[in-house]
Formats: sequence, C-alpha cells, structure tokens
Amino acid sequence: MAGDFDITLHESFARELRSLANVFRAWDRESSVNLRKTMRVICQRFRAEAIKRVPVGHMKTKQGNIVTTGQLKKLILDEVEELVSGVIGRVGTNIPYGVYTEFGTEYIAGGRVKALGDGVDITDAQAIKDWPAKRVQPVQGEQMPWLRPAFNAIKPWAIEKLNAVLNPPNSSSGAA
Repeated sequence: MAGDFDITLHESFARELRSLANVFRAWDRESSVNLRKTMRVICQRFRAEAIKRVPVGHMKTKQGNIVTTGQLKKLILDEVEELVSGVIGRVGTNIPYGVYTEFGTEYIAGGRVKALGDGVDITDAQAIKDWPAKRVQPVQGEQMPWLRPAFNAIKPWAIEKLNAVLNPPNSSSGAA
C-alpha cells in the first residue's frame, strides 16, 4: 500500500511538472511574439517623440526665400531586431549631421550642446531650445539634443509596457 501511494504521488508530481513545463513553453512562444510587438509600439512612440523634438534646418534659396528642409525629421527611423540574446529596438537616423544635432559641436549654439556631453539622461529642461539655426523661423518644441530627451519622455511608459509583457504566466491556468 505504501508503494502505491509513492507511485501515485510520483505520477501526480510528474504530471504537474509536465504541465508547468508546457506553461513555460507556451509562455516562451507567446512572450517572444508579445515582446516583439511591444518593442515595435515603444519604438514607434519613441520615434514620434523624436520627430516632435528634432530641430528643423532652414536654408536660403538663390531667390532669397527661407525654406525649411526638415530632412532630418523625415529620416528618423525605427527598427526592431530579434537576436539570440533578446529583442532590440533602435530609433535614430542615418543622416550624417544627426549626430551633431544630438551631441553638438563647438560651433552649434556656441558649444552649449556639446557641453551637455553624451550622457543618456539629458532632460528637456537641459536641452537647448534657442540656437542660431532656429532663429530664422522658430518652431515650437524643437530642441537640441532631441533623441535622448525623447526617450526620457517615454521611458516610464516603456518600462511599464515591457514589465507587463515579461511577467510570467499563472501556472494554474497553464496547459496540461
């Protein structure tokens, strides 16, 4: 009789372990899909914030008219990539001068942007909102740097979204 009890307990425990393993396999597949979707949503919102903040260049035509180029604003891109180590989202631009508008030079805004450094924690309050290239036709909300403050604006929301996706499932509702 004691042997039957041990076998029953063993079989029950083995079933529960298989059930839990199934829950985790399903969670792994589901969370991978959900993580990619969530990362896309985060990158899209990050991109939208960056577009709102990026400075727009102004150019004088041969006829003397001032035109807004907006090339950098048009080419802020986002992508999500799944690697073996996890899912990565990127927002940025492939325009060569994009790095200068983010990190500055000694000539942009008298070197004030460059003086902020390359830290990721630059806030909107620190971002320079008045620089010579914008004085021709200022646009509300543009600033330098633009990418780091854009990320900081959505960071709490993004963390909340990622935490929701990465919470493990309730094992009692798992597959058998």
